[in-house]
Amino acid sequence: MPLINWDTLCLVKEEGDAGLRKMGLQNSALGAKLTWKMCKEPQKPWCRLFQKKYLDSDDPNKIISVANSARGSATWNFLWENRNIITDHMSWQIGNGKAVLFWHDSWEGFPTLATSFDETWVCQVENEVGKYVCDYMLENGERSAIRKWKKLNIGDPL
Repeated sequence: MPLINWDTLCLVKEEGDAGLRKMGLQNSALGAKLTWKMCKEPQKPWCRLFQKKYLDSDDPNKIISVANSARGSATWNFLWENRNIITDHMSWQIGNGKAVLFWHDSWEGFPTLATSFDETWVCQVENEVGKYVCDYMLENGERSAIRKWKKLNIGDPL
């Protein structure tokens, strides 16, 4: 019979507390950290291996932006299951718009625009206009902080 509650054991260490950590949370934090390292240090051999094998891409941010992935090794599955810790709390800084997907990347932490529209319509617009944010903006110089949107004549999304 347990003599002390597990949640009590896991309290922040103070006088008399054991100061143990909840291993499930520690494990999730490790998975998120490895996912972040995969984005920030893509030249590392283990990152390149996972990118080629499971993402079929050299893009280091693909693990963040891809909608689904094949099941793989235990390590890959661990990264994949914990990537939402990163994706739920990140958004793109648009900058010049050449690296951010207009329809499929999160803006300011909101769901992607593609989730609000018919998939075939989004594909049609991507084919006509482009995939990246810069394709939807007027050219006004790389250094300008003010960006203006193009006016588009596109059919009804519904």
